[in-house]
Amino acid sequence: MLTRPGADEYAEWYGKYVAMVPDGDFATAMASGHDALVVRLRAAAARSRFRYAEGKWSIAESVQHLVDAERVFTYRLLSFLRGDTQALPPFDETAWAPAALADAREYGALVDEFDAVRRATIALVRNAPASAWANRGTMSGNTASARAVAYIIAGHERHHDALFRERYGV
Repeated sequence: MLTRPGADEYAEWYGKYVAMVPDGDFATAMASGHDALVVRLRAAAARSRFRYAEGKWSIAESVQHLVDAERVFTYRLLSFLRGDTQALPPFDETAWAPAALADAREYGALVDEFDAVRRATIALVRNAPASAWANRGTMSGNTASARAVAYIIAGHERHHDALFRERYGV
C-alpha cells in the first residue's frame, strides 16, 4: 500500500495537494470522487463556457487544465517510477490554457478525455512496482519522489473538484 509522502519528498507549494488526499488505500482514494466529478461535469455541458469572474477560466478551460496537468504530472510519475534522473521542466498552465482553445472544443469529448486520462493514471498507479515508489527525480527544479507525484496528481484533481463546487456551482 502506498503511504503518504514526507514533506521532504516534494516542494512546499505542493503540500496543499498532498494534504487533500485521504489516508487509506491510495488507488481507491485516487479513484474516489472521480466518477461523481465526471457526472457533474457532464451535467454542466450547457454552462461549459461559464466563468465565475472576469479573467478566470471557463468550466471547459478548467477541464482542459486538468487534462493537461494530469498528462504532465503522469509523465513525471512514469519517469520517476522508471528511475529516469533527467530533470523535467516546468509547464506554464496560464500560457497553455488559451493555446488549448478549450471553449471551441466539443465539451462532451473534453470530459471524455479527462476521464480517460485519469483512468490511465490510475492504471499506472495500480501496476507500479512497489520498489519504485521511493525513486526520486527533479521536476520544475525541485526534487520529488514518485510517491509524492502520485499524491500531487490525486490532490490536484480534488483541489479543482472543490473549485468546481464552490465557484462554478458544478
